[in-house]
Amino acid sequence: MNRPEVDIGDELANLKSFTTGLPSREKGHAIGNSDKIRVAHNSFTRQDPFVMEEETKVATKDDDVFHFISFVPHNNTLYELDGLQAGPISHGECSPETWLALAREQIQKRIENYASNEIRFNLLAIIGDQVTQFEKEKTRLATLQQWIGMKLANQLAGAQLSG
Repeated sequence: MNRPEVDIGDELANLKSFTTGLPSREKGHAIGNSDKIRVAHNSFTRQDPFVMEEETKVATKDDDVFHFISFVPHNNTLYELDGLQAGPISHGECSPETWLALAREQIQKRIENYASNEIRFNLLAIIGDQVTQFEKEKTRLATLQQWIGMKLANQLAGAQLSG
């Protein structure tokens, strides 16, 4: 939601609008109360063909629990967003060109902290819609092609007049 170039869709746009100005804790409650976000989050759980009805229980260290941490650039600073922390964690200054390298360093440090036999570590990249990006690039290239064609036509016309 901090990247204006990424289309976040109606659901997240509505959530952002609704929670603007709320304290972090209240924003967390709003996220937790969104059915669509909860369904998307829970879709990452391991599928089990035998689901047993049981009472609500507190997760133990042996349970599969999914926790997401994000690294995002905002106002020339790389932040780590972790819902288990009191607030965003700054990892220093960055630019649009350097933030990925800085994030990569932080992610690599995190990976190195896990045991070598840990296989339940996942890395997800959230990117803009590639179809939209390619359509924009196609439009840009078509415009450039048209401009080049006009320039060449003008040069040819000028060469014929002077020749």
